[in-house]
Amino acid sequence: MRSLILLTQNQYSVVSHFFSGIKLALENMGYAVDILYCDNPDTIAKGFIKLAPIEAYDHIFSFNGNGLGKITDSFNTLAFAKLKPVYVYCVDNPIHVIPRFYGHPVTVLCVAEEHVALMRQFGHKASYFPHAVMDSKKFYPAPEIDNKNENILFPISFMSSESAKSALTPVWEQLGEGIDASNSVTDFLRVIGVVPTETSPARTKFDENIRRITVLVDRFLRARERERCLLYCASRKIKLNVVGRDSLKFRALTDYHEYNEAINFSDLLKEMSLSQWVLHQSPGFEEGLHERIVYPLVCGTPVIVWKYPHVLSAMRNKGVIDFADYDALNKEDSYIQLLTKGKQEVLDHHTWSQRLSALLTDTK
Repeated sequence: MRSLILLTQNQYSVVSHFFSGIKLALENMGYAVDILYCDNPDTIAKGFIKLAPIEAYDHIFSFNGNGLGKITDSFNTLAFAKLKPVYVYCVDNPIHVIPRFYGHPVTVLCVAEEHVALMRQFGHKASYFPHAVMDSKKFYPAPEIDNKNENILFPISFMSSESAKSALTPVWEQLGEGIDASNSVTDFLRVIGVVPTETSPARTKFDENIRRITVLVDRFLRARERERCLLYCASRKIKLNVVGRDSLKFRALTDYHEYNEAINFSDLLKEMSLSQWVLHQSPGFEEGLHERIVYPLVCGTPVIVWKYPHVLSAMRNKGVIDFADYDALNKEDSYIQLLTKGKQEVLDHHTWSQRLSALLTDTK
């Protein structure tokens, strides 16, 4: 059995960590795994000479639709999709990368249930495949609880709602009220009729113009909620350790928090493990599970969520709380019980081997 993974270099190495976990899980299932980096013609040419003939592969995994199409005359990954499974793992909302695979017979792996519904609405096969961790806790730091600091770590990069709104100026008069009323990009797609509601069928055709607007709306809503979260915590005198690209720019919004530049993913995992809490503000998913939930938990640190009712419902008392629970959980026994349950929940139910076993069984 043989598997091919199509990748590009990525920010902070988080996606590389994802696919290292996927690769290891596939190898443990008996697959020989090859990786082709598709950043540019040079990386493709360098990696391609090490690959088997395309017909030797049982399936292909593509990160965000990279590497899809004709690589050589005899190696066309979209032609392969007509014969064997090609999985496109969209680690964020598929609307950002859907032109890479729209209309082709790939299976879209989605990190949120509403993304699955949207892709199926567009005629694609799609499966729920949320973020997960490697299969053993040995891959993650696990300091003694006495070594934890008192930080609430908030891993976010800088985003400006003002800048994102400016990009929407041409459509704001027409759509601004609906955008402002939306909590997520899926909300917005409901407002404009692309996504059906309980009382109304889909009435708006999704095209490239709508997609481009939706991507901008996604950025605006994420930036707005990120800013609101920072201001909320500052208003309650909850000091955050904000770590991420250009995060120092948030000082113009509120200087109450501590801001630090981005660090690589391995260092971030260590920082997660040493923090008392990790705060997670939803990245726009409604019914999904994000890396900033599962990775802190596997590192032994419970998570506080901001406006994320799906995860709170699914993971409450399994390592996840909201701010309403925060004050009541300062007792040491309660805290240790919470982090212990969270770590075990992730190792029992949210590993790459479990995700892949379910996926490959369903698609045989």
